[in-house]
Amino acid sequence: MTKADIEKYIDDHAEKMHDELFDFLRMNSQRGPSEEGKPFGNGPYEALMAAKKLCEDYGFVTNSYDNAVVSADINPNGEEVLDILVHVDVVPGGEGWTETKPFEPVDKDGTIYGRGVADDKGGFIAALYALKAVKELGCISKRARLLIGTAEESHMVDLPYYYNKNKAAQFTFSPDAWFPIINAEKGRTECFFEADINDEPLGRSLVTLQGGGATNQIPPAAFAILKGVSVHDAKAPADIISKETGANFKISGDEDSLRIDCFGKSCHGAKPELGINSITALIKLILELDLYPCDGLNKIKGIYDLFPFGDYYAEHAGLKSEDEITGKTTSSLNIIRYDGKHLVVSVDLRTSRALDDRDLKAELTDLGNSIGLTFHTDESVKSHFVSPENKNIGVLKKHYEEVTGEKCETLSMGGITYTHHVENGVAFGPRFPGYDARNHGPNERLEFDFIKKAAVIYALCIEEICR
Repeated sequence: MTKADIEKYIDDHAEKMHDELFDFLRMNSQRGPSEEGKPFGNGPYEALMAAKKLCEDYGFVTNSYDNAVVSADINPNGEEVLDILVHVDVVPGGEGWTETKPFEPVDKDGTIYGRGVADDKGGFIAALYALKAVKELGCISKRARLLIGTAEESHMVDLPYYYNKNKAAQFTFSPDAWFPIINAEKGRTECFFEADINDEPLGRSLVTLQGGGATNQIPPAAFAILKGVSVHDAKAPADIISKETGANFKISGDEDSLRIDCFGKSCHGAKPELGINSITALIKLILELDLYPCDGLNKIKGIYDLFPFGDYYAEHAGLKSEDEITGKTTSSLNIIRYDGKHLVVSVDLRTSRALDDRDLKAELTDLGNSIGLTFHTDESVKSHFVSPENKNIGVLKKHYEEVTGEKCETLSMGGITYTHHVENGVAFGPRFPGYDARNHGPNERLEFDFIKKAAVIYALCIEEICR
């Protein structure tokens, strides 16, 4: 089975691939309320059952794991050497689309727009047809398994349904990121610090502070309501702090109720140095306004001292660290809610391998206690690494270079991919370097040629690993 054979196969089946991709893109498969037999709601279930039927129609041997994950095998009795991990759930469609509606896919000159095309339904179709090509053209003696999940976008809570009953194959790759190969990922702790407050606004005081909406996103906007502070009082320090931080402030109202809006620059929490954090810039201003030192303000100052504006690397929290593989630990204060009665803060902590041996939950609990806040987390995982010397990474490199003519490197990232918890698992495509697929945003897109090219790369890798 040669590269030319596979390219011809994919070209011959391109129209079918395109049509089937559009069928899946029309499905609103975002997570919904759990129902009997549908652990993540009706949308993911319908997409999973459609994927299962498609695999069965193409002669794959399938199995369902509580309707959370489906496996689809070629050569099911062979040695368990390769899993390919994809997902058919999506984030909500959201607002702001201009090219089309989220679940009404369109193809404009080879660019496909629709929710999930890049994350991860395009990857699913590429992997499916790569396996189908190998099944019909190749001769393999070992098992290749497609794993189709339904809750990647919900902290990957689908994966235990499968991995609690099955061990991982000797090697796994996931078409749920970008090329070349992501073999190293930082750890992540999603930190929450909370306290009940019983403040009464006295004199110059903070009444409300709110900002951010996603734990993994640098907040683009935040606002505060103050009492006893005039526009004149706030303007001069706001101008100074705007110059220092790059944030912009809008001040309105009067001394009875002064509102300060802060506008920063959003970016992914894995790269906080690329954004301007509106919450920490606003707190920096608030702390310059000589407010009444109530309990809430003192606790806000305490968390700010640990994660101040411009400290992207957790230095003030005592967690500064770096290693050659995953780079520097990063931190960002991304959500705050304060209303005089309750304070909650979310910090996105992405940790280098150098912190893997430390008890971060205990350290963060102590940090919270030191400023009167209770720490808890819904997610705390260590870093992930697969040696670039792994023989199967060598196979991926070889065929990526063969198809693209470009050098294939291994990459480290601050985000977490679908293979983070899978031993010997790496992310591999389907997006190509430098391409903005607008994942999770309006006008999500992917070039159909990317899907076809990825399918060729995957088929060559499957054939060599499983022959």
